[in-house]
Amino acid sequence: MEHTFTEQIQVSELEIQQRKDLLNFTKEDAARLKSHRKNIAKRIDHIVEDFYARQVKIPEIRHLIGDEKTLMQLKNKMHHYILELFDGCYDCDYVERRLHIGEVHNRIGVSPKLYLSALYLLQSSLNQEIDRYADANQADNSVPALKEALHKLISLDTQFVFDSYISNLISELASAKNELSNYASGLEYIVAQRTQELEALSRQDSLTKLYNQRAFYEQIHQEMANAERHKDHLCLAYLDLNKFKLINDRQGHMAGDDVLASVGTCLLNSLRTTDFPCRYGGDEFVVIMPRTNLAEAICVCQRFITAFEQASTGTTISIGIANSSPDKQMDADNLIKAADKQMYKAKQKAHKDGASHICTA
Repeated sequence: MEHTFTEQIQVSELEIQQRKDLLNFTKEDAARLKSHRKNIAKRIDHIVEDFYARQVKIPEIRHLIGDEKTLMQLKNKMHHYILELFDGCYDCDYVERRLHIGEVHNRIGVSPKLYLSALYLLQSSLNQEIDRYADANQADNSVPALKEALHKLISLDTQFVFDSYISNLISELASAKNELSNYASGLEYIVAQRTQELEALSRQDSLTKLYNQRAFYEQIHQEMANAERHKDHLCLAYLDLNKFKLINDRQGHMAGDDVLASVGTCLLNSLRTTDFPCRYGGDEFVVIMPRTNLAEAICVCQRFITAFEQASTGTTISIGIANSSPDKQMDADNLIKAADKQMYKAKQKAHKDGASHICTA
């Protein structure tokens, strides 16, 4: 259910009466204004035309009004407002309309300074009409009290219009704060996401999409510690392409890059999710295989060789496997050396027949 402006700003009948009392706006004042309504109504068109003739001379106001249609609408609303000033009834409905004026003015960009200057001009014009009527009808005695009543009422109106301005400002500040909070949260998420992405990129070889040497050393020490703590097997496979230099020399480095990328693809497609494949450097690769004994590691590497040979890269690969077992545990450096040593044994076999070989410690 949509709330009225008086409900939104929490202006009750008691609050309205208290504000009237503070301004000493009495029933007699309301009666004085009502008694002059007919006189104002006779001159209402002239008052409105004169008011806007002076208003449009101000560049800021002329810009806000814009076109003739808007000006006519404003004149019509001013016509009603002036008659309301002399209506004698200033209850919750009256206040609701004043609050609405403040909301509309704030929305279209009428600043408080422009509103106050327009209100001053309107009161001056109405005072002139009261004086004109008094001069024409020799009713000097009631003029000061009537002007004072008008001043009190316009002061009351100003309070409520400014309540609306302030309420809108508070709402805008709350909305801006909420937007800023959401933006900060979104930015924090994006920064965290980008940080993770950069961290991942810093651990990845861009050509093969495998982990790089930095990531390998971080992981091998972690996996060795896990294997030692759980008294488990851990295997390390050391891979090296056979006659890779010839491919670079004869076909160019782009062809060599294609072969390296193919190694990466075949490893990712043939290894298990627990395995950790890395490009160690150049045409050398390593695969950490946690909780894996020697027989299982051979099986995994043989599956990779099959996939690699089917890729038809024009070369073969030598693989050395070393195993750290519960009975014979090794540290990371010795495990790497042992796997590297076995890889060279496999490479010696490849020199003789050109085929892919696996050697184990």
